[in-house]
Amino acid sequence: MLNIQDVSDIPEDEQLAYKKFIDALKESDVPTQEYVRMNLSKLENETLEQSKIGGVPFLKSLDDIPVDVKNAPMMLLAQINLSELPEGQSVFPVNQGLLQFWVSGNDEGYGMGIESLEDIENSKLIFIENVSTALTLDEIQSHFNQFEFEETPISGGAFKISYSLGKQYLSPADYRFQEIAVPIWNEVNPDMEIESIFDGYDGAVEAIYETLLPEQPIHQLGGYPYFTQEDPREFEEELQVYDQLLLQIDTDEDEGAEIAWGDAGISNILMKSEDLKAMKFDNYIFTWDTL
Repeated sequence: MLNIQDVSDIPEDEQLAYKKFIDALKESDVPTQEYVRMNLSKLENETLEQSKIGGVPFLKSLDDIPVDVKNAPMMLLAQINLSELPEGQSVFPVNQGLLQFWVSGNDEGYGMGIESLEDIENSKLIFIENVSTALTLDEIQSHFNQFEFEETPISGGAFKISYSLGKQYLSPADYRFQEIAVPIWNEVNPDMEIESIFDGYDGAVEAIYETLLPEQPIHQLGGYPYFTQEDPREFEEELQVYDQLLLQIDTDEDEGAEIAWGDAGISNILMKSEDLKAMKFDNYIFTWDTL
């Protein structure tokens, strides 16, 4: 869970403060969560039901394609086949069915609500419990060939997904981290007391971030979110009900395929934990940010 950093290049007082903080963190009650890490590679020999980023969506009917606010067909951003997830995963209460995330392919925001993150008219989460269809991949691909998607974070192909289980501490990018981390820091570093984790000591703070973040690029299901900028929930209390990360897709590059959220950005779907337990996907927020 911890990626301990070499901090020999930062001031000596920050080196010691970092080590004290991490040692105290290990003994604290900072929340942890299981997550499913997604490892991406170029999609070849595509199948209709498999997990994928981009690519051809599973459909029961060609009429099932969701449309955006302009009544234009959306594009598949991600498809998660729950039967492919590692045995023993606890992110989802079931282990079968397909979860699809669709976004407008003609929206500069890639489906994100501009005025409010709760505006999800240009994106759609769909859960398909019974994965059977009379349609073939070629039939669906042929149908989609008539559409032009002018705005998409995916270029040059699509990715297949393999999964592994992991466990992580509350992300330092999560707005809830401050409330827990600052008292721990101040207790073990009384001569370097802070009111915010960002009150100076940049070298130590950067090392703390790197220690607590999974290996990049950070693609995952469940766990805690990372943001390139600030957590959008921090200053909007009405968004704090969306307490659970569902899906995170990072900027990524691979031979033949690329995901780009602006300049090295990252995207997140957040929902209410009780909705995820009930497999209800009609209420969520979708956000992405960039450097």
